Amino acid sequence: LRISQARAAASSVAVYLDIRTESGAAVANVRAEQLQAGVGLYPASTKSLQHFSTSGDAMAYIFLVDVSKSLNPEQFAKIRTALLQWTEKMEDKDRAAIVTFGESVKTAQDFTADKAVLKAKIDELVLTDLHTQLHEGLVRALDLGRRDDADLPRRRVIVTLTDGLADAAGGSTRDDTMARIKGEPVPIYAIGFAAASVSTRNRDEGFKALGTFAHASGGAFIAADLMPLDKLFSELHGSIREAYLLMLDCATCPGDGRAYPLRVKLQADNRVLTATREVRLAPAAVLPVVSQTAPPEQIDDLPR
Repeated sequence: LRISQARAAASSVAVYLDIRTESGAAVANVRAEQLQAGVGLYPASTKSLQHFSTSGDAMAYIFLVDVSKSLNPEQFAKIRTALLQWTEKMEDKDRAAIVTFGESVKTAQDFTADKAVLKAKIDELVLTDLHTQLHEGLVRALDLGRRDDADLPRRRVIVTLTDGLADAAGGSTRDDTMARIKGEPVPIYAIGFAAASVSTRNRDEGFKALGTFAHASGGAFIAADLMPLDKLFSELHGSIREAYLLMLDCATCPGDGRAYPLRVKLQADNRVLTATREVRLAPAAVLPVVSQTAPPEQIDDLPR
């Protein structure tokens, strides 16, 4: 049981839950009565529990694309193809934006639902730079993910493929990126890919950094050598949409703009699974979950 993202406005809290078996398969038959939740000392009641794919909720994707020459043209062509396939699978209410990073970071395309526009931008992407501003790219993507445009879906995810190495001078640092993730998190789904010229030590270092960012944000990390890129992107797309959308009502939550520990418990047979993150209680504007776990001793205080 994992909370991948949560957003609150007034007394309503939307929680995106990733519920899987020990083998990693999505659990398909969870019922609302199996769940309990609380926000700080305030009880929360379940309004609804639905699979995300059937909830009518939409998604805002942020494609963070490495345009440094650490990849060769053949590999980059496969990435473009995978992104085109992902774009084709978008639902009508979904939105997507494209951010590129190399020696500089650029928003190649702002959020749009127009698949033709997105595909044209993806086709234009080329490898141009010798160095990589990964941290600055992640910060830009996180900034896009925190926007509150009226037509943007409340669920946002960042999808990126890179080696995790940031070798360009200037810009944001690793600490800056982690601070931004903790303060304004958007789930990062990172695919680790390293060229043959990258040493094993650097590859491991880069993948470790990507994994740290991804898990701290509520996302996930996958090494690209596990399967072909097109299949990997397809599996990742599917797993993101396998989440549950849990809608909570917290009538006594103060809506004071402060962060409180959000706790969700799942009764599964004779086991109780617990997930904890912090959520900022905004009176009107919707703010993303802060990716920070509460102390273990608070978990047993869940209202019943």
